[in-house]
Amino acid sequence: MEWLRQAINGDPVEQLRRVLYTPQAMLEYLDGQGIDYAVCLAETNPLTGKTGL
Repeated sequence: MEWLRQAINGDPVEQLRRVLYTPQAMLEYLDGQGIDYAVCLAETNPLTGKTGL
């Protein structure tokens, strides 16, 4: 975990809490990382699985 602390300049748990604290904080983080929201939705809500598709 030490390499992760060095990479994010602090405690990884605190960083995660800041990112997940509010929906707005999460969107700001994704924007800052250049992540497309559609990609996140596809990863968290796949078409296959419990739906039987």
